[in-house]
Amino acid sequence: MWPPENVDKLNLQRCIRMLPHHEDSGGFFVAVIEKTDHLPWSKLGRAKKEETHSQAEDADNKSETSQIKKMETDCGRDKTDIPDKKREVDDHSEAEMVPKCKKMKYQNVYKEDPFVFFKDDVEIWPSIQSFYGVIDEFPLNQMFTRCYVGKKRNLYMVNSAVCQIVKLCEGKLKVINCGVKVWSRSDAKGVECDFRLAQDGIYCIYPYLTCRKVDITRDDVRVLLTEENPFSSKLFKDTKTAIEALGKFLK
Repeated sequence: MWPPENVDKLNLQRCIRMLPHHEDSGGFFVAVIEKTDHLPWSKLGRAKKEETHSQAEDADNKSETSQIKKMETDCGRDKTDIPDKKREVDDHSEAEMVPKCKKMKYQNVYKEDPFVFFKDDVEIWPSIQSFYGVIDEFPLNQMFTRCYVGKKRNLYMVNSAVCQIVKLCEGKLKVINCGVKVWSRSDAKGVECDFRLAQDGIYCIYPYLTCRKVDITRDDVRVLLTEENPFSSKLFKDTKTAIEALGKFLK
């Protein structure tokens, strides 16, 4: 938007700027950055810095050794006549000049969690379907979780095209994240279902729900947004009656 003076050398034509009002998002700037060296604070970066420092010390020791040998030649003395202290320095320098083999350890590569798509016989689905009144036309096979065993914390949903891509490219394509969260685990006591609706994906699953839905008025919205404790007594009468009809309700 405000390019610098050397804009011709930056190859900005290879970048993409996504404006917020064009995509209803926070705005993004997409570019590919080539990493030319290890970060100074990483393991490889520190190892390279130590290696450079070691090479500089070896060069200094080599220079000192050369000066000692030159003194031997000028004075016409044999190496055996050199004082013990200089001989120790010489031996120590030659030992340091021998290159040390450093074993490079591979950094641990993070393995992404799997994408486990639901089947018709998934055990947690009947309670969700009954509690929220999900109709049979709901595309259950397009919903997935990120673990095979244990408690499923979040449930995600994708469209049919993305679902096929992820399934066909399993093991070939590294997918970090996809889909939108529609249900999230909430182990609340006294509740028939262990999952609550997620605000991120409410628009995706709302057409498939037949219960746990209440139409509220504009005044109710104002109460929910402005009151620190929006008690049921402050809601519209019809709204309160509809909520109480759902079942358990804290007055």
